[in-house]
Amino acid sequence: MKRLLLLGGVLLAGALAFASDRLASAVGGTDRAMPSHDSVSEQYRQEIAFWERELEKDPYSFIAIERLAIARLALARATGDETQFEAAERELGRAASFAPQDDVTRPLLLARTFMARHAFADALAEVDAVLKRSAEHFAAKELRSDILLSLGRYDEAFAAAEELARLNPSHGTWARLAEVRELQGRSTEAKLLLEQALAEADRLNPEPAAWLYLRYGIHFLKQKEYARAEQAFRDSLSVAPDYYLALEHLAEVYELTDRPEEALPLLRKAIAIRPAPALQVRLAALLQEQEMTVEADQLEKAAHTLMQAQALRDPAAHGRDYVESMLATDGDVEELISYVEQDLAARPGDLRSNLVAAQVYSRAGRPDLARKHLELAARLPTSDRNFATEISALRENISSTVAR
Repeated sequence: MKRLLLLGGVLLAGALAFASDRLASAVGGTDRAMPSHDSVSEQYRQEIAFWERELEKDPYSFIAIERLAIARLALARATGDETQFEAAERELGRAASFAPQDDVTRPLLLARTFMARHAFADALAEVDAVLKRSAEHFAAKELRSDILLSLGRYDEAFAAAEELARLNPSHGTWARLAEVRELQGRSTEAKLLLEQALAEADRLNPEPAAWLYLRYGIHFLKQKEYARAEQAFRDSLSVAPDYYLALEHLAEVYELTDRPEEALPLLRKAIAIRPAPALQVRLAALLQEQEMTVEADQLEKAAHTLMQAQALRDPAAHGRDYVESMLATDGDVEELISYVEQDLAARPGDLRSNLVAAQVYSRAGRPDLARKHLELAARLPTSDRNFATEISALRENISSTVAR
């Protein structure tokens, strides 16, 4: 089950990262190198400081608000500093009263902040408002496709991705369509689409190029073709050496192929770049296997504390991660149910959310709700080859719980 849940959020994370990359030009040159993570983060901080000063001079400077939001979103994505999302949301919301009537940048930026916080319904409302004024706005259509996928409105999301690929056949739309094909069980087509997209990698800026290699690697990871997955993740890191998603997935390949000594430094580096609690838990488990128990216990405790704080601050965005961390403990089941309900309200058609809900309701002695969410999950599209086995195991678990 851990493997299924881990991969469940991968594509969304990548899609959000790629969508943010599109705020800037995707096309660069082959001689461009990706700067270090520290230098990139510092550049974003300097941009934030500059536009904050401009906003102090003129609190109604619409350009300053938009540029500041772009820098905040970039820094949040690079470092995991979610206070930047919250600040961007406040500033963009304040600008609504004096924004030009025909402006589309502000609502699309606001939609991205909502997506980052898993407020997908709010994000969709912002995008739909743009499309109502400008029905052919391509960036809005792209964002809408991603939001529909996040909401679990699969038929609409699939149709939207296919339309985008027809309207503008390019690396971005091919990669988006590849995700759809994988969910439809058409993995060969997905692979060909990703290879078609990768043919453009040499002329892209480092971030979108690295993301394409990442998607290619994830495709092979799901197919259990670990050697090809490893090469794709290495290709991603050759373009962007500090790309944390490539680091953590290459580490996963090493974990799955019994090479813990190679996985450890990659996980440490990924955590240093973006200290995500889920990664800390993975590293703690690996350290336990290597009998580094003191460090493992400290890391696991720190990860749990951070998960709990994040869940309290933003239940829709982080409640599910906290619930997963608590499933193997004797935590308050009513607290877990509260987080599950908020998560399902944000994304009712999400596979992973329904699987987690099934486990929580089973533990709470509510088998009818557990089966309801398990069967809903069973009907959802997935590209995970182990899905049927995982569902069967969870069904047996629910049945045995009822029998007791």
